[in-house]
Amino acid sequence: MMHNFYKRHLMSDDKIGGLASKYSALYVEDEKDTRESVLRILKRVGFANLYSAENGLEGLAIFKEKRPEIVISDIQMPVMNGLDMIKNILEMSDDAHILLTTAFGDQEYFMRSIELKVDKYIMKPIDMTQFLEAIDNACMQIEQKKLAFAYLAKEAQDKLEMAISDATRLIVDANPHPTVVFKNQKLSYINDAFLELLSHKDLDSIDGGIFPCVLEPRGGYMSSLSDYAQDGGDVNKACIKNSKGKDRIFEVRKKDILLEDGSVSIYFFTDITLLEYQRRKLQLFGNAVQKELISKRFEERKKADAKEKESVAPIEKITFRKIAAGEYAAEIDSVVFEQLEELDELEVEINDDLTLFLERRDGAYLRTFADRLEKYAYTMKMLFEFEQLSFAIKNIAELLYQNSIDMDVSKIDKIGMYCSAIAEDLANWRNGIFVSRSAIDIHYLDNSLYSSCLQLEFEIKGIKLDDDAGELELF
Repeated sequence: MMHNFYKRHLMSDDKIGGLASKYSALYVEDEKDTRESVLRILKRVGFANLYSAENGLEGLAIFKEKRPEIVISDIQMPVMNGLDMIKNILEMSDDAHILLTTAFGDQEYFMRSIELKVDKYIMKPIDMTQFLEAIDNACMQIEQKKLAFAYLAKEAQDKLEMAISDATRLIVDANPHPTVVFKNQKLSYINDAFLELLSHKDLDSIDGGIFPCVLEPRGGYMSSLSDYAQDGGDVNKACIKNSKGKDRIFEVRKKDILLEDGSVSIYFFTDITLLEYQRRKLQLFGNAVQKELISKRFEERKKADAKEKESVAPIEKITFRKIAAGEYAAEIDSVVFEQLEELDELEVEINDDLTLFLERRDGAYLRTFADRLEKYAYTMKMLFEFEQLSFAIKNIAELLYQNSIDMDVSKIDKIGMYCSAIAEDLANWRNGIFVSRSAIDIHYLDNSLYSSCLQLEFEIKGIKLDDDAGELELF
């Protein structure tokens, strides 16, 4: 009769069965009849897994292996009592939900169970209604803990992402260069500097979360952000028409940030229009005047070096036959090659000096830059094919040194730009010919270096060139 009551109660209690199916339970009882009777009821509750043990030591071993969420145990048992087992269990997992059953009303046991923070204390003989309510409450408390933890974890993640988002916006807004942010490949944020480049039509696209098609399809430039090359170099340049319809050239840099729910990609655009314009102009300008000016400078140097009795023919622009880098480098003497390898460190020092000069506006760093540039030219002079080029670099190094003390502050940025062009060309010259050996022609950078030296000399001496007064036209 009693069992039929239990059956009706359990069959009607869908809530217990639904929650219990998510969790596992361990029942520890030394009395066989009681253990079997209660186990029959617990099986009907519908736990995902149900384990049983005859004493505390056996129960502890099962818990270590199975880690059930609910533990139901008697107190007085052989080998190890229930309270000692519970103490060990809670040391392993303080999330375990504990229900104790006992036939004793000993105050000491009761106080100790409180100290152990036992969730429920049930007296024998067990009132099954009370027992099932205790299991029901245990399942609901575990579920609420999980939901609360999930909520707190989500809240923490949201706060973290918001902090990252806020930090990203602060970084992006603080950056004076046009900047674009994508989250999971979808447009997320554009700073004010980039918005100034866009038209009203482009803004409609942004409202839809789509990056506008503002990159001009020019040869040698990115036509879309998907063209970005991770290895960098000259490939990552883009042409964008500003709001006035004028072409501007940008160097593009990308930074990726990984998050739990995806990734953030930040694209930084640095305006290099003036530098690109100067490079193109230098190439055209240099071919026209380099022979006359270099020859003139050589004659002046020849007179100054007369005491050393150096007999050198005037420098002229000679048309060299094309020699591939691989073929040329293979013939270089090993001693010379060692000297060329040491230029790697010198290039780093040259760039450091130039950076400090531009940051601190101090001519002392320009003098150090000039000294290192002259050392570079000295090593280059060991190569017969580049003797003329080394002379041009040595000449500009001396000019920089002589004018570094009382330099016109208004010229620092332009001088720095030309020096940067020379430093970059020298690094590419050494890499293309002697490191990667990828240059099709070893003289592929001669004109650029000659022209940069000439343009820098004109800037230092204040020689004015016929220049276009209006906007720069690159294409």
